Amino acid sequence: MSALTEETVLQRTKCKELEHVRKLNIWGIGIKDVSVFRRMPNLEIASCSVNNISTLADFAHCPHLQELYIRKNEITDLAEISFLKNLHELSNLWLLDNPCSSHNNYRLTVLKHLPHLQKLDNVAVSKEELKLAAEKGDDLPLQSSKTESSSVVEPPLDASLGNGCVTEESSFSTPNLEKDQKAASRGVKDQYRKVSSADEVEEEDTNLLNERRGHLLQNNHQNTNRQSSRIFDALILLIEELNHEELIAIHEAVGRRIADLT
Repeated sequence: MSALTEETVLQRTKCKELEHVRKLNIWGIGIKDVSVFRRMPNLEIASCSVNNISTLADFAHCPHLQELYIRKNEITDLAEISFLKNLHELSNLWLLDNPCSSHNNYRLTVLKHLPHLQKLDNVAVSKEELKLAAEKGDDLPLQSSKTESSSVVEPPLDASLGNGCVTEESSFSTPNLEKDQKAASRGVKDQYRKVSSADEVEEEDTNLLNERRGHLLQNNHQNTNRQSSRIFDALILLIEELNHEELIAIHEAVGRRIADLT
């Protein structure tokens, strides 16, 4: 599959029209041409990692875009970020693992041109960092608007990655948890992160997650005091809410911690 088409988007999101699409997941399906994004003015969340996308020009036509996950694509020119400058609602961008991220002054340059970001590559942006970026970030040439690609033939639909047509009644939050579980996790979640809305891969079955959580809690209960137990509960609940990109970061952090303890 080299081009994303209207029919593919509508079948994946269960929407009737492109203008109704607010959340789209095309993670890892070999997409190169995403010019159809130009016809999705209400898109808020785009999960496009692990594809062959080489330009950000098409996203410039999504004025309400809030979260863009485009890790591991083929974006070679860092100047492509200029297409995102007018997307003032964009708060979360994951651009790492593209060729352009090897730019010597990559992070400060991105933040200089996109100062409205709250998180870049899953790392929170601070006021101090924005100030430094304004001073030290590199200037980039402006990108001219690229013409829309010619029409393409609809490829066979891969329905393995589902997406919802988001309405005002819809929610990206996880199912309700028991009151005591919420109390245990609230402090950790408020302190460290706002739950991301983009699920880049299908979540594991809820029952399986609950079973794993119960098993872990049982094995660790005898070896922890009350405070440690509450922190452990909060972390387990938090893991259930993380998306694919964030789980990778957690996995790496846990590996480093285990190495320190052994």
